[in-house]
Amino acid sequence: MRGALMRSIPEGREHILRYTQTHPGDGTFSSVTPADFDGTAELWFDSAEGLDTVMGFDAFKNVVAKDEPNFLDQDATLVMVGELDAIIGDPTTEAGAVPPLSPDEDRFGALPRGCNHIGLTVPDLDAATVFLRDAFDAKVAYDGLTPDDPPREGEETEQQLGLPKGAKITRQRMVQIGFGPSIEMFQIDADHQQAAAKLSDIGLNHLSVFVDDIDGAARRAVAAGGEALSEPHPNSAHEDTDGNASVYVRAPWGTLFELQSIPCGHWNDDTAEIKVWTPPAR
Repeated sequence: MRGALMRSIPEGREHILRYTQTHPGDGTFSSVTPADFDGTAELWFDSAEGLDTVMGFDAFKNVVAKDEPNFLDQDATLVMVGELDAIIGDPTTEAGAVPPLSPDEDRFGALPRGCNHIGLTVPDLDAATVFLRDAFDAKVAYDGLTPDDPPREGEETEQQLGLPKGAKITRQRMVQIGFGPSIEMFQIDADHQQAAAKLSDIGLNHLSVFVDDIDGAARRAVAAGGEALSEPHPNSAHEDTDGNASVYVRAPWGTLFELQSIPCGHWNDDTAEIKVWTPPAR
C-alpha cells in the first residue's frame, strides 16, 4: 500500500529516483542467518534537498507518514541516510529513467510512460533473429505473425500502417536485448523497398546497445555476421567520461547498431532537463 501512496505524491515523482521493498523469501540458506524483521525499504533521492522536500511535504506527513503505524513497528524501525559508495557495479547499475519528470497528466490526459518498442523491418526475420541472438544475446518474446498465419494485407491494413498498395506483412516478431525497449521485427513483401537507412538519412537510423566490454562485444557482433565500421573510438560530449567507447556495426541486412560503453555514466550540465536513461547492469 505504501508504494501506491508514495507514487501519489507529486514531490515524490519529482525527487525519488528509485523506491524498492525487499521481503524475506521462502528459501533458507545455510550460510545466511535469517533477519529478525519483516523487510527493508530503500529510497533513492536526486539530492539531499530532494529528500527534505519530499519528507517535509504536507502530503507525505498527512498521507504516507500517518499510514506507517499500520505496517511498521516504529519503535523497532531503523532509518539510515547516507551516500552511495559503489563497490561492485557502476553509476548505471541502479539507474532508470531519472526524474525530474513532468507531472503524470496534462490537458490531454495521462502522459506517456516512455519508449516501449522500436520497429525494424528486415528481409529475412529468422536470419535477423539469429544475428540478434548471436550478436547481442537477444531473446524472442513472441511471434505476432507466423508462417502459418495469413498475411496482414488489404486497404485497411495499408491505411492503418501507412503501407504501400499491395504490401503484405508476412512475419512479425518481438525480441528483447537485455534491458530497454523491445524490437518489433517485420518481414514485409512489397514491390518497392528502400535499403536500410544510413546515419545521414532522415528518420530513425541506428539502435544503440549498451555494453560493458566494447572489444568483446565488437568481436561477438562481427562473429555473428556484422561488419564493424571502425575500431572502437571515443563517444561524443556528455558520453565521454572515463573508459567510454563506441563502434558502429552494420548488420547483414544493413541496419546500423552502435555498441556503446559509458562505465562512468553520462555527465549533464545546468541546461539538462532530465538525466539520460541507461540500462542497469546485468
